Amino acid sequence: MATITLKNIPTRVYERLKSLAKLRHRSLNNEIIHRLEMSVDSGFNDPEEVRLRAKVLREKIKGYLTLDEIQKAIDEGRE
Repeated sequence: MATITLKNIPTRVYERLKSLAKLRHRSLNNEIIHRLEMSVDSGFNDPEEVRLRAKVLREKIKGYLTLDEIQKAIDEGRE
C-alpha cells in the first residue's frame, strides 16, 4: 500500500475528521481512507465513458422526443 503525507490541513477539517473517526470507532487514518474511497468511488464520470453510454442509450431509444412529448411526461409525473 502507498503512503501519503498531507500538509496544511485546515484546523476545522482536521477536528471534524477526528470527531467523525471517534464517533465511528475508527482511527483518524482509517476515517480518512474511508472518506477517500467513498469520494473516489462515487460521482466521477470519465467524459468518454459518459459519451459512450449516451450513444448506447440513443441507439436503444431509436429516435428523439419532441418538446411536447417531454412536457407531457413532466406534467403526467406531477399528477
